[in-house]
Amino acid sequence: MDKQTIGYYKHFLVEPATPDVDAINQSTFTNYAKAWVHSGFLPVLWKVEPNTYHVKLYLAVSEIKDREELCMFTTTYFREKFPELSSHFKCNQILVYARTWLDHEAIAKANSLNDLEQSLLSILPDETPFRCNDQGVGVTNYLANIPAVFTHWNTLILDGFFEHDYEEKCRLEDEENNNVDATNKTISLQLFMKTGGPQPTTLDPEIINNFFQGNLAKRWAMCEGYLPTYTGYENGVINFELLTDPRCTGLYWISLCNNIAIQYKIHVDVLKNATNFEVKHFIANDIIGYNIKANDLEKLNKYQARVQATYASLKLKPKSTHYGMIK
Repeated sequence: MDKQTIGYYKHFLVEPATPDVDAINQSTFTNYAKAWVHSGFLPVLWKVEPNTYHVKLYLAVSEIKDREELCMFTTTYFREKFPELSSHFKCNQILVYARTWLDHEAIAKANSLNDLEQSLLSILPDETPFRCNDQGVGVTNYLANIPAVFTHWNTLILDGFFEHDYEEKCRLEDEENNNVDATNKTISLQLFMKTGGPQPTTLDPEIINNFFQGNLAKRWAMCEGYLPTYTGYENGVINFELLTDPRCTGLYWISLCNNIAIQYKIHVDVLKNATNFEVKHFIANDIIGYNIKANDLEKLNKYQARVQATYASLKLKPKSTHYGMIK
């Protein structure tokens, strides 16, 4: 049997919880769990160690497409809602990719988070894909890299974020209101957007940027302060523009450009044969992403205006141009 399945790692899932962990899980059940299960995911605190808390995260693969963002969401939930975990700087998550999921009746009958988890485990076959190693280490998130926006993200999820037509629904609502700039939802989708769609089959910049930024670069702009924009590909050379803001300090620009080019080459199939990069580098005086803290949620519109002003103030000519071989 493949070790990366629930059958091999089930001992992690059935390990009894300590009283303090059980109390947190019961709070999760009381306040959020049933709504989240209906949306296709279930986070369960597994254990707490010095500096690290461990989470079991069950995902309905038919519903959850953006696994990375869901890991960030559940990580910030435990940090923000439970003061005893707020000083921990790392969250480890073991992932269970469930191909079958609880029905409405099973969810309604549950009286605890353990009921939900045990009901789910009872219908999952041993071959269910599972993500962790023999020590129970799966996906690690360092909390310093994740903005404190649990309440805002949770509102999106309860609003139907994981529904397949959610983005289209938002677009129609915005058109109907004729007030796109003033709606928090439009801004939120840029902060917590779904994946950028399927693999591009052409070199069209719009298609590649939608795919690349939607799947990879969204966190760079939000948390790191830089954003690449693909502009073309010819004779093995990836051309892109790089916008960086004041959060990018002490960086060797050629190295950053090389790392971005590697991500283009690895993740965009039509660029897999690239050998070099050419980058026009623009430097912004203000932030370019939505690195919003918990106490800034009322400032979303101001952030949007700030970002628009940042783009408007950019010089037409790049600060510098970087060339190099992809290493």
